[in-house]
Amino acid sequence: MATMHPEKTTGAGHTVEHGGAAPTLRYLQEMIDKGDWKQALVGIDELQQSTPKTLETRSILATCHLLRARALQSLGDLTKAWAESDRAIKIAKDAQQAAIEAEAMCVVANIHWKKGKLEESLAVLEKAAAVAMIAKDDRVKGIVSLEMASVHMKKEEYSDAEREFRDSILSLERSGEKRHLVRAYNNFAHVYYYQGMWQKAEEMFLKCKKLAERSGYRSIGAWAAFNRAESLIELKRLGEAKTELDWALPILEDIGDIYGQVVTTSINSVISAMEGDFVRSEELMGRAAELNKKIDIPHMAGRLAYDRALVCTFRGDKTRAAKLLKEAREVYQRIGSKSEVTRVDRKLHELS
Repeated sequence: MATMHPEKTTGAGHTVEHGGAAPTLRYLQEMIDKGDWKQALVGIDELQQSTPKTLETRSILATCHLLRARALQSLGDLTKAWAESDRAIKIAKDAQQAAIEAEAMCVVANIHWKKGKLEESLAVLEKAAAVAMIAKDDRVKGIVSLEMASVHMKKEEYSDAEREFRDSILSLERSGEKRHLVRAYNNFAHVYYYQGMWQKAEEMFLKCKKLAERSGYRSIGAWAAFNRAESLIELKRLGEAKTELDWALPILEDIGDIYGQVVTTSINSVISAMEGDFVRSEELMGRAAELNKKIDIPHMAGRLAYDRALVCTFRGDKTRAAKLLKEAREVYQRIGSKSEVTRVDRKLHELS
């Protein structure tokens, strides 16, 4: 782990005054932004161990918990990420560090919607928005709007989602925050994807991927790539879709993004089925299912059932495909993801 010089700050987006040899918060945040999550966790341990627990260091410790939460969240360990976020919120509140508190609340809200608790997510975000206003921090305001937009999108409230995405992008641009700005473009593209506007979606995913590459954010670039691949499949541009997946998978494996590996491998399975290679398709789907056992994200059961249904469709087994689509629909209904339910219904209609 590299040794950084002592610097000074008050929040997660900056560095801190620290006299030891541990890495600084800015260095750790940059590692997390670039997808070096496991290495960042080691550095966070070093910083926490070398930081005395005093009134003056509460903002440092709160930010350590926030960064740990972000790293664990990206690695798919939502339970531990939630616990770290709660610790960050408590310490930040005691230290009157509103920006850190609001950002940690956004992590909790993100975990809520990933677990299908959309109303709980919005409730947390309403509180986070109020705290962000106290902080007068454009970066955190942008993150709050980004999370709100993502929830509205899941609820098929596309006008609200688009408004929040645009607010998010403006705030993040003003603050100079690049990582969440790239993420905002990736999530924004889904507004078009879920409404069947494949061409517009793939163009925005491509924009996101290029921006991520320029900024060095490999994890988001890989996500934009596999998301673009799905839009390209809908446009019947399989060669381009395969290129995107082949580009994304090594990155996702290198950074330990299990969620991304599951999605990419599952999409690859669908492409193999479309090309008539059902042996490879089943092999890939089995691999995706095994990887999925390593993470705790409820909606992934719906995701895999949906992709398995597509494989069955291309094999000509419409009965099995319909059964799997209904399984996917039940998962998405249970977690309140209306946009996914509509996507499933679209495929069920095509089968009938």
